[in-house]
Amino acid sequence: YAIADALRISYCESGWEDVQNANGGPYWGRFQIAFTVAGYHQDKLTQLGYPATVESLLNPYINAQVALLIWQEEGWGPWECQ
Repeated sequence: YAIADALRISYCESGWEDVQNANGGPYWGRFQIAFTVAGYHQDKLTQLGYPATVESLLNPYINAQVALLIWQEEGWGPWECQ
């Protein structure tokens, strides 16, 4: 069930596009993961061995890996699309 939910949420969040939030907010990639100056979710990128950059979150594979870590910690709560 989690995979079906993930597909639905990522499509709702980004239309499966590797983009920045349409409103110019600090959300990136297919799962629209927050990436802020304060370092929000940068720790997850480095934990996975990737550079803590916006460009990393625009890679769909990396974006999904970070989303998985967020989901394991917090469930689907951080996403607007439920």
